[in-house]
Amino acid sequence: MPPVNEPGGTAAQDGIDTVEPEAPKQKISRTRTGGRIAGNAYHVDEKIFVPAHEWHAGGPCPEGCGGRLYHYGESAVIRITGQGLAKVTQLCLEQLRCNGCGVLKTAALPKAWQGFKYDPRFKSMLCMQKYYLGTPFYAIERFQAAMKQPLPDATQWMLCEEVANGVYPVRRILERMVAADDKVSYDDTRVRILSHLKMLTNDPKTKRRGCYTTAVLGSHQNHPITLFYSSPKHAGENVAHILSLRDEALPPIKTMSDALAANLTHEYKVILCKCLSHGVRKFRELEVVFPDECQFVLHLLGKVYAHEKQTKAMNDDERLLYHQQHSLPLMNTLYTWLNQQRDEKRVEPNSHLGKSIKYLLNHWHALTQFTRVPGVFIDNNHVERALKMPIRTRKMAMFHKTEHGAYVAALLMGLIQTAIDNGANPVDYLTALQEHKSRVFKAPELWLPWNYTHQLHCEDEIEHAA
Repeated sequence: MPPVNEPGGTAAQDGIDTVEPEAPKQKISRTRTGGRIAGNAYHVDEKIFVPAHEWHAGGPCPEGCGGRLYHYGESAVIRITGQGLAKVTQLCLEQLRCNGCGVLKTAALPKAWQGFKYDPRFKSMLCMQKYYLGTPFYAIERFQAAMKQPLPDATQWMLCEEVANGVYPVRRILERMVAADDKVSYDDTRVRILSHLKMLTNDPKTKRRGCYTTAVLGSHQNHPITLFYSSPKHAGENVAHILSLRDEALPPIKTMSDALAANLTHEYKVILCKCLSHGVRKFRELEVVFPDECQFVLHLLGKVYAHEKQTKAMNDDERLLYHQQHSLPLMNTLYTWLNQQRDEKRVEPNSHLGKSIKYLLNHWHALTQFTRVPGVFIDNNHVERALKMPIRTRKMAMFHKTEHGAYVAALLMGLIQTAIDNGANPVDYLTALQEHKSRVFKAPELWLPWNYTHQLHCEDEIEHAA
């Protein structure tokens, strides 16, 4: 019989609760809609009221029952029309010339047309096309040329930069809110910045050779916040910048990242937490080579993640107690087994499996913070999902020309993602920030994705009263 806690034993012998096979689930019949979506799911750009000309409220019932009609409601019908990225409108101003003196008079430009050539909403759409979908400027230029609406790539960059120039005060407020939160999660991905690569060519002795996009996730009063930073600085330095904004009277913040040394920040006291998913990934990659050992580890950690799934609706204290009751015994069993493999030399230390075991043991305290500290994430997967946006941009557009261009991209991507996470329309949000730029600069805390509509409603009420 295999020893207890060794691969190859039964689940009961390994100190793990046996899992009964699930009863076969009944097949649920689903109505196929062919991809059709209800009309109330759309953001309507224009609403047109069609009265019932044949009848009117208060009139007799057309069925001849003797009753009277009254207003019951409206039946909505959606029609979707196609258009390009831009809608070009030409205003033809009448010109009159005197046949005597030859003076030329041109009709006055309407007030609504006084201003810039490109309206704020078009700029917002362009930012979404570039920094959310990741479409390169040159590809947008070719598309617009095919539509007979030329839009040079240099003009596109100028317009996106104008948007960034009007919204960066909101970014500063979001940074302070993340700094005041009780926990923060972050991770890196690589990015190419041509100006930095040129500097490396001119000065090969430069030690800082890489460029990174850092995603930092926090919250404020249950409102999720996403920040991006693209520069030669790594995640630890970007998080140190955020922590420099934190009130010293607040308790140490809980940080979640992977175990990469560049993710550590040494200037500030924090509660260090590390991603358990990275440990799981190492054993999953080796499962074909070391099936017994890896399946044992994956089985234990799989049960831990199953317990984590049960805590979604719990508060921080309830979740901590649940993990202490159900996940902590499993983690202790895994810790004992890992030490046995190392101390009794059952695994070659320099093999891939030996290094994976060493990884878990070296970072054990930070990997198991979710069993000791309330509110700690079990892994960093939510940050890796957030990094899909800059990764998509990197794969399609490949690089940024300058560090300033990388800063603009990171700023706009963060605002777009924060708006989406808070249920706001990012195009409407960026448009509102541009149209009320002076008010945004005076009080940016009133123009956040979750409260900016209140300012718009107040403005509408003032105009209506006037």
